[in-house]
Amino acid sequence: DGTAFPSIEAMAFHFFEGRLGISSDTKSMFCSELVTDTYVHLNLLPADTIINSISPGSFAQDQGLQLLNGANLAAEVPFKFE
Repeated sequence: DGTAFPSIEAMAFHFFEGRLGISSDTKSMFCSELVTDTYVHLNLLPADTIINSISPGSFAQDQGLQLLNGANLAAEVPFKFE
């Protein structure tokens, strides 16, 4: 739709708002917000999850993201980019 990708500053601001319990609008999302929103809609995260409170690193297997309904993240798959 022509919306520019958020700046690093905007992404940090959205994340820190979320950590303070403040939801940001969903007109522009960065990757972890989109994944978090998807997980909420799939009932893998609680419905009251503030989508901008979860960082991209939270989705790494060893970060302890608590998914619902017995779901868990699989082992990370390393890849080499050349």
